[in-house]
Amino acid sequence: MITRTKISPSTEKAIETAQSASQKFSSGSFYCFNLVINRDKGVVVWDFFWDNPEEYQIPSSVKSNVIAVANGYTHCLALKASGKVIAWGNNEFGQCNVPSTAKKDVVAIAAGDAYSLALKADGEVVAWGNNQYGQCNVPASAKKDVVAIASDAGGYHSLALTSNGQVIAWGSNGEGRCNVPSTAKKDVVTIAAGVFHSLALKTNGEVVAWGNNHSGQCNVPTTAKKDIIAIAAGTHHSLALTANGEVIAWGEYHDKQYNIPAFVNKDIVAINTSGYNSLLLKANGDLIYWRIDDYIVLNIYQELKSGLIKNPAEISLYLGDNSSYINGKFCRMDVLPHIDSNNGLMLPLRVIAEALGADILWLPLDRKIHLKDGNNDVILAIGSDQILVNNVPMKIKCSPIIVNPGRTFVSDEFFSKILDAKVTRNNADTEFLITREHKD
Repeated sequence: MITRTKISPSTEKAIETAQSASQKFSSGSFYCFNLVINRDKGVVVWDFFWDNPEEYQIPSSVKSNVIAVANGYTHCLALKASGKVIAWGNNEFGQCNVPSTAKKDVVAIAAGDAYSLALKADGEVVAWGNNQYGQCNVPASAKKDVVAIASDAGGYHSLALTSNGQVIAWGSNGEGRCNVPSTAKKDVVTIAAGVFHSLALKTNGEVVAWGNNHSGQCNVPTTAKKDIIAIAAGTHHSLALTANGEVIAWGEYHDKQYNIPAFVNKDIVAINTSGYNSLLLKANGDLIYWRIDDYIVLNIYQELKSGLIKNPAEISLYLGDNSSYINGKFCRMDVLPHIDSNNGLMLPLRVIAEALGADILWLPLDRKIHLKDGNNDVILAIGSDQILVNNVPMKIKCSPIIVNPGRTFVSDEFFSKILDAKVTRNNADTEFLITREHKD
């Protein structure tokens, strides 16, 4: 255990609670899928970006008795209550070949870009997978007395925290991300690794940052220099959780500041981030997700459920353009509406359906989509023009398809016929307006 003589019992409890809770959910890096441990202690995928990555193929062995999860760039880790590590997903560099030393007595896990980390009960760090930058060359100082480990899903460096409060770093040292400053060599209580930078939380509640600072992710604001109980680091941004349950964010992407949605920034008990994604766990059990404004389309689901997007919905999209407007709010999509070979208008299902108020669930093993819209329960299958609406078979004009980078597309007919929306073409058929009155 870390000696925390400078921390009050209440602060120590808050830090340990935040650390424990943050192991129950994990955010992917650029692939934007999230792992969550449900009430049955099983791993589930919480998706806002992709519809069909192989990481969704969750093995049956992690559907119960899981105590921690971690995302790599394209692979996943889960820690069982028995101390065994389970890995799945892309295994190009052996990142899913769990060594025998990580099949028992493991107490914590972390994952980077194509490599994996495990912390043993005896304080030893075990690493396997891609070792291009020496990220799997665990230094001797991290083979004993380690109490915490950290890596980012898109990163190539690793951090370890020893029982005496010292930070150890190894792997890629670009921009000095492994050059641990003197202020992080003692009295540290928790650590976080971003893609290009590193964070440490001191016993006095102050955050220390080092590494790449091109986006200001290492410019710790004065508000994060006291009363902090948890930290998290992404690609170009950093997060800190205050003792009163508010999150502080700093850094930017493409000159856009990272800002926490005001309507969720209270009663936060744990944080997690990777790449451009961030997750917040609220005291009531809600898990909130957001990204930078370039991908604000991913905020729609949470805003809708919070009542910030009001029905009737009005969605404007443009042929061959990823710009869109939802009730007048600009959103940039990652895919383009297009005309198919049969002169049919093909539109992204998830963003439009969720903006209209529906819930979407991707069923990867069956390659099906489960859509819940008011009293209607709809099942679609990729490549099939047969759908089920409340268990009644129906036929649609165009079969759903997957469009890179992994989005489900359906024809405009689906929204008008199944979701009772009106699709209007304007401006020489280059602009499309989708509207619908409130649907209970």
